Amino acid sequence: MWTRPFAGMSAEWWKIPTNKPIWAPRYVAGTLKRSNYHRLIMDENRQAGSDGMGQYFGTMAADTTIQRLDAIPVSSRKSLFMAVHNSM
Repeated sequence: MWTRPFAGMSAEWWKIPTNKPIWAPRYVAGTLKRSNYHRLIMDENRQAGSDGMGQYFGTMAADTTIQRLDAIPVSSRKSLFMAVHNSM
């Protein structure tokens, strides 16, 4: 996986094995958590539009968002740098 988390940093290549723990910065875990895709469905009952060639029925709509990859901490021990602060 290529990452470039901040402007001015060079791009980094991370080899991410499956089902094995790795040590990586927080932005790598964040990039993995953001990888998802949308499952599309066809809505047949709606008229999508018409033009000189005819009428078109059905529209594509995003049904659900599915998580493609996940980054789960190996240790249950709290980290000072990974802690979530609720200041609001």
